[in-house]
Amino acid sequence: PLEQRAHPRVLGPFDGWVVGLLDFPIQLYNLSLGGAFVNSTTSAPIRGKQMTLRIELPGQGEIEVRAEACFAVPDFGYGVRFLELTDEASDQLNRTLDALTTARNRR
Repeated sequence: PLEQRAHPRVLGPFDGWVVGLLDFPIQLYNLSLGGAFVNSTTSAPIRGKQMTLRIELPGQGEIEVRAEACFAVPDFGYGVRFLELTDEASDQLNRTLDALTTARNRR
């Protein structure tokens, strides 16, 4: 099937946290400018639930993004789309994606 994604993505894993009263550690996969997949065996948030995620980007530090749960894969995780990215966070994410895509293409 033809690739339907709007943004290029990189596999990961990337360490992150759901930000809240107590930050909850997560691992993210398929990271792109548009969103990511959160690996989680706990119950997924309901579709449409918004959250703040903090993501550790290799060589770029941490970014915080507002995200919304889009779909769930039971006992595996859930997809999120990014709602708000500051210009700085967008630049950091772009640099990470470019570096990892370039490294992957050199293999």
